[in-house]
Amino acid sequence: MLLSRFLDFLYPPRCELCQIRLRDGKSLCPDCAARLVRVQAPFCQDCGEPYDGHFTAAFSCQNCADLDFHFDFARAALVFQPEGRQLIHAVKYQRQFHLAPALADLLVEVFATDSRLRSILDHEEREKAPPLLIPVPLHWRREHQRTANQAFEIARGVSRSTGIPVLNALRRPHPTKSQARLRRVERMRNLASAFLLPKKHHHLLTGRTLFLIDDVFTTGATTNACARALRAAKPAKIVVLSVMRG
Repeated sequence: MLLSRFLDFLYPPRCELCQIRLRDGKSLCPDCAARLVRVQAPFCQDCGEPYDGHFTAAFSCQNCADLDFHFDFARAALVFQPEGRQLIHAVKYQRQFHLAPALADLLVEVFATDSRLRSILDHEEREKAPPLLIPVPLHWRREHQRTANQAFEIARGVSRSTGIPVLNALRRPHPTKSQARLRRVERMRNLASAFLLPKKHHHLLTGRTLFLIDDVFTTGATTNACARALRAAKPAKIVVLSVMRG
């Protein structure tokens, strides 16, 4: 706390979105944090896509009807909107990794509000087979360019709040094209065999719930390819957690 105050004195922090002065190392003011639009029910129980309207029961959307995901379900903290996108881009492309804890806090909120996640984190269940946080990896060249992996930085923040350990289990041995402008089928093809799970990690994952952490979930191609690699270790469950639903 003293160090944080000393650093605040030397380098006064400001809210990333409104630029108001802050204290104690925070990167978002309470008002801006509250204005970020959260994913709320109703949403697809498979991919996490939010929907307008009134639904009386849990449902799966038509987009997921013909898809065979290798993960159990995906859940995002924020809907796609400019302020959240600004924060993610600042971490991802501008090396503002001090913002990662704020993004992690949004995922921690999801643990508290989604009953499926709360049951996984039940004390007795955690004692039987403690869960793990698995960040989506970058190819080493891209990580070197960015100086860090944003998914790992977010996962570290989630770990500090929940006590769930982080394991860099996956590798991305081959560079792939940027996914941003590719269609769903092209994304799936682009990521075929893009991720590798070294055999030395298999015994660490068997029978455990794995939380696959990423910044944005759009078509699910990246996280599905990761989950496919993780299935080789026979985990109990794979849940995708992303900051934003693209």
